[in-house]
Amino acid sequence: MGTLKDEWKAWINIIKDLQPLELSRPYSTSDYVNTQLHVFCDSSTKAYGAVAYLRHSGSTILLMAKSRVASIKAVTLPRLELLPILLGANLTNYIAQILEPIINGFQIYLWSDSQIVLSWLNSKKKLPQFIAARVMKINKLTKKHTWGYCPSSPKPADLITKGMNGNTLIAKSTYWLQGPQWLSDEEKWPKKETLQQPTRETSELYIQHQEVKEDPKQEHDLLKSLGLEKHSNFNTLIRVLAFVLWFIDKCRKRHSPSPR
Repeated sequence: MGTLKDEWKAWINIIKDLQPLELSRPYSTSDYVNTQLHVFCDSSTKAYGAVAYLRHSGSTILLMAKSRVASIKAVTLPRLELLPILLGANLTNYIAQILEPIINGFQIYLWSDSQIVLSWLNSKKKLPQFIAARVMKINKLTKKHTWGYCPSSPKPADLITKGMNGNTLIAKSTYWLQGPQWLSDEEKWPKKETLQQPTRETSELYIQHQEVKEDPKQEHDLLKSLGLEKHSNFNTLIRVLAFVLWFIDKCRKRHSPSPR
């Protein structure tokens, strides 16, 4: 395992590999007709993100992308898939506010490969608080836009969530800067599928961690039981441990026999 210095040097060498990469930004809006904004959202256990493309006259160009590092805390897959959609909704709202005074009447499409989350957006059933709050915000930001299901085949946002080195980015630069080929031809767009309404399996069991029935005869590791691996901040971890030790000491004193 390399040291931090070795990792830093490797990262510097990757930056050098990006020298041949050129970013063309032809954003003149004088001849934009039938303009569309397309935003792709995706997530993984390491990161999640969204990338936006402007499509006009059959061609597409990269506008902007956003990414976030995934939490180290245990999060169920559908909740993880909800975060990039919220990020994509915020990104869409930001870009739309800039483009609306310049381009009149452009259409906005958002794409995701999460059927569960897309079904939440159309659900009339009561959802858990964590989900409901974010779904309400997403719908508020995108109520005038069109959501589409994009199969889990390669899509631009994959490059954000999976990561890549400089050579890979250069090799896939056309794909990253222009989006998938099917985007330029509406006849090749993914067919709109009928999404099922959320069921118990897609609204509760996927969201909540399953309860584990503990065997009273089974011994448990204290650190594992406390879930200390969920804390990414060292100072928070220290405070949690201090509180636990204080609580244990107080319980021992309470149950210890008083001196006669």
